[in-house]
Amino acid sequence: MLAACASGPGSREGLPTSITLALAPSQVAVGQTITATATPDAPLSDRVTIDWVTTGSSLKTEKDATVAHLKFAKPGTYRVTAKLMIDSTEVSRTSADVPVTAK
Repeated sequence: MLAACASGPGSREGLPTSITLALAPSQVAVGQTITATATPDAPLSDRVTIDWVTTGSSLKTEKDATVAHLKFAKPGTYRVTAKLMIDSTEVSRTSADVPVTAK
């Protein structure tokens, strides 16, 4: 008889199940940098990544991609999304709108 181990390689036990998103500052002018921080509800591991999706900005990440720095070239309202990925499968996502004003 073969029994599956709950903590084996395919198990998600102890891995994050959701993330929160914080922006600082909450609004910016064209050309300024805003920092987005994605915080998972459990520690990251080699199976867990954060993927970022944004409209209208340049994006650079650091700290295992939990922090993203964004710059917007035009005024408007843009959406920033952080996706929690486990083994390349999306588990959770969170989004925020960023108001960008003219200089």
